[in-house]
Amino acid sequence: MNTILPFDLEMGIIAGLAVAVAGYLKAYAKTDEKGNREAFSLDKFATTVILGAFIGGGLSVISLQDDAVMMFLSTAGITVIIEDVIVALLRLEKKKEVTPAPVTKK
Repeated sequence: MNTILPFDLEMGIIAGLAVAVAGYLKAYAKTDEKGNREAFSLDKFATTVILGAFIGGGLSVISLQDDAVMMFLSTAGITVIIEDVIVALLRLEKKKEVTPAPVTKK
């Protein structure tokens, strides 16, 4: 497979992006008592992507090829992403139920 960067590094970056997006959705869906949402944090987003790149590159450097270990790590990552998206959806749905209808004056 032809890639611009080493394949493991590219996969680390893509994994970091997926986790960062899922984490952002989870944070966005959370509101405080006043209904304020957490603001987007470029620092948190970039840190997650960079961490993914380092992990992908690190796995390449140590040549981690054990199928059982890779299956565990892949499953753990997928679990985190799916859990974050589910939590975000549940939070958004809960906010719909709690939000009162606007009062109109006659």
